[in-house]
Amino acid sequence: MLTSIEQRIVAAASDAMFPRGGAIEQSGSDAGVLDYFEKMLAEMPPKNRALVRLLLAFIQLSPLVFFFKAPFTWQRDDDRVATLEALSVSSIYFLRVTFQSLRALLSIAYLANDDVARQVGAVPNLSPFEGRA
Repeated sequence: MLTSIEQRIVAAASDAMFPRGGAIEQSGSDAGVLDYFEKMLAEMPPKNRALVRLLLAFIQLSPLVFFFKAPFTWQRDDDRVATLEALSVSSIYFLRVTFQSLRALLSIAYLANDDVARQVGAVPNLSPFEGRA
C-alpha cells in the first residue's frame, strides 16, 4: 500500500520517535510500526488515505523548506530527532499540527504491539469489577 519512499519515511520517523533502547527497549521498527501503519492506511477511507500520504510527503520535504536541511529520510538519526523536535515546537501552528498528527498515527501503531503495550501498563482488563467488594 505504501510506496517505498513512504515506507522509509514511516520507518525513519518511528525509529526517531521510538528509538531502540529508549524508555521502552523496542524501537518503532522492532515493534512493527510499519506493518501496522500499512494496515491502518488500507482501512482508511480514500480521502483520509490521501491526507496521510500528504502528511508523509510533508514530513519528508519540510526540512528543506523550513530548516534548510536535507529531506527527512536523508538525514542521520540524530538530525531526524532534531527535525521532529523543531516541528513540535515551531512558532508556525501548521508545523506543530503536522508533528502532532504524525505522532498520533505512529503512537497508535507502536502501542498496537503487545510487548510495548505491556511495558507501558496498557494491558486490557476484561473483568475490571471482578474481585472487588
